[in-house]
Amino acid sequence: MLRLQRVGGCMQGLGSIKENICYREAVNRAGETERLELDVDLPENDLREAETSAGNSDGADQEGQPVILWVHGGALVTGDKAAYYDPCVELSKKLAAEGYPGVRINYRLNPKVYEDGSYDRTMQEAAEDITAAAEWVLQDPEKLGFAGRKLVLAGYSAGAELVTNLYYDSHMVSELRREQVCGVIDISGNRLFYTDRPLPEAAVPCLVFHGEADDINPPEDTRTFLAQMDGRAQMNWVPDRGHMWTDEEGMALLYKRILQYLHEIR
Repeated sequence: MLRLQRVGGCMQGLGSIKENICYREAVNRAGETERLELDVDLPENDLREAETSAGNSDGADQEGQPVILWVHGGALVTGDKAAYYDPCVELSKKLAAEGYPGVRINYRLNPKVYEDGSYDRTMQEAAEDITAAAEWVLQDPEKLGFAGRKLVLAGYSAGAELVTNLYYDSHMVSELRREQVCGVIDISGNRLFYTDRPLPEAAVPCLVFHGEADDINPPEDTRTFLAQMDGRAQMNWVPDRGHMWTDEEGMALLYKRILQYLHEIR
């Protein structure tokens, strides 16, 4: 069994969790205005206190550890920012304990996405929501100490498909501040759907995880993604595992490798 290993530094511990903060209101597929919310996992050493004591009057820390924006899975049909079964929740809390604040978001879903022919539009709306959440982090309205920090976009399953297509395909949205993104993490995702264009200039490397026996997002699609990434992906195949491989052993692998990646891209 894989075991957690410390990769430099010392664990700070998870500090506070700020829940159900509204970052946007948007009209969903039912024609209703939906309140979109996020949860924030902060390190034990509160970012605001640390930056104030360092004499940064505007709260900015250009050298600070990046903020990880977590996007849950659920096939665009279901899922939640706080769902116990989604690996984004546990990873966000564990990595916040290492000093990397996490922001877990809800986004617009569509229970009829595979019935009403609205897959592309549903993807587009979710991408718009993620972009709005990223902007919320960068503007830091709650004064959490995020100003000046870089972003890592991370997702599981459908969430992974969303963050990779959002960042690496300029067709999705034009408002994303790509220069503020220093990393992308893809857990059990898919390929780039909408473009044959080159990757954005100076695109950051993507950390990819995929089960070799995945029967929901086939490994062949990840191999397509690797070809599309043209050498800018760090691939981690998980032998003999399907789509839902994030048990204790799988989570240990994710935690260890993601922590290494975060040290590499700082």
